[in-house]
Amino acid sequence: MTVLVCSVFFVSGVSALIFETLWFRQAGLAFGNSVWASTLVLSGFMGGLALGNALTARYAYRVRSALRVYTMAEVVIGLTGIGLVYLFPILGVVLAPWLRPLLDHPWILNPVRLCIAFLLLLIPSTAMGATLPLLTKALMGYEPNFGLVLGRLYGWNTLGAVTGALISETYLIGALGVHGTAITASALNMAAAVVSAWLSTLSPNQTLTRRACRAPIHWAGARRWLIAAFLSGFCLLALEVVWFRFLLWNDPVVAPEMERLGFEQPEQLGALFIGDAEYLKGLIAHSPPVVDNYPKLIEAPFSSQEEADRLFNSLIDVAAARDRFRNSPLIKRLWPERLLTESLPYFEFQDLINAYSVGTGLTPSLGMDRVHRLLTRSPLKTLVLWELGSDSDIQRVVSNADSQTLANPILQYHLGIRFLAERNYEAAVEPLRRAEQAAQLREDAFRLRNYALCMRGPSQPDSC
Repeated sequence: MTVLVCSVFFVSGVSALIFETLWFRQAGLAFGNSVWASTLVLSGFMGGLALGNALTARYAYRVRSALRVYTMAEVVIGLTGIGLVYLFPILGVVLAPWLRPLLDHPWILNPVRLCIAFLLLLIPSTAMGATLPLLTKALMGYEPNFGLVLGRLYGWNTLGAVTGALISETYLIGALGVHGTAITASALNMAAAVVSAWLSTLSPNQTLTRRACRAPIHWAGARRWLIAAFLSGFCLLALEVVWFRFLLWNDPVVAPEMERLGFEQPEQLGALFIGDAEYLKGLIAHSPPVVDNYPKLIEAPFSSQEEADRLFNSLIDVAAARDRFRNSPLIKRLWPERLLTESLPYFEFQDLINAYSVGTGLTPSLGMDRVHRLLTRSPLKTLVLWELGSDSDIQRVVSNADSQTLANPILQYHLGIRFLAERNYEAAVEPLRRAEQAAQLREDAFRLRNYALCMRGPSQPDSC
């Protein structure tokens, strides 16, 4: 009996963390902010676990068969868990008729949306929270050692949770998609429910009297342990949110894609700022309101192409955008002062991203002044590659080349550029010297090699 129950709880743990992983993804679609989504899912998940434990402890004396109630809990988890996966992306559409009057009051609208999502998350997570005390009660009839029973169940469930988190991100979502993974998690819950229902027919009723449930608790010393446990949980969940913020930028899938697009530091996101509500109202003041569900571009009946160009240039004017960012009441309210200050210098380099993206401002000749500015006034690498005529795709070719292919002067040139972008000036000298063998690269490679010699410092005998 113990082995079967622990196996069931292992499967339940796998399903729980698959669902949590999916809720993270889907909540991000609903709220457009992965940090808010992570906070919401974590608080809803852990709050539900606490609530489920508390309710089970409060009403345990009414439970005649813990395994039957556990079966019902698994069914609730399976149905509501998959339901949230489908609901979160369309939550805004579903709530729109009721929340439309709050559109002009975002400080009310956003908390209301978060509270509704939090309450929805409480349904499956509360059922999850009830499972551990229910199975502990079920096994107490076979193993009177409470600590041993609790440790075994918690250990197997935690091992299942680790397994679920790993297989969902590394295999299931890629192979089955989000909805297919949700169906798999729900199927695991249903399988656990079927096995526990069968086990309930083999197990005697576990009925506690109300008197037994209300036996006096001796609190001598226990309060301090409970307070310590509360503070420990508080710190760990706070750290998890902080870790999520750091790891998101270093995610092995997200980070390379962000870097490929030119965004390597969180502060660069501030440099994407164009304007707040007042500025945008000025742009669309004369546009007719949208009366359907089909978004469209701002209607701008320009009298000439020059007028259209002026509007476009005003939108990519990073100096003006930096001033609007620095003086925006919205940014001052939402952004920490230190982050705001550290974001301002990146507006200078956003101009290069704009130039590369839309093809304006790029010069055919080597812009050593901009290269030097990037290398000495920022930690950015991708923009250096762009400015010197390389990019992540070319660098992938360089990385995958064998030694014979890499000897090609063109690849040597791009290898030297990579070392420059990494501020490894010493390593850049030799490949750039080899790149001078190619006639079309000789001038640029020569200039870059001399630059690398200068930047590597006066300690070297051939530095400039």
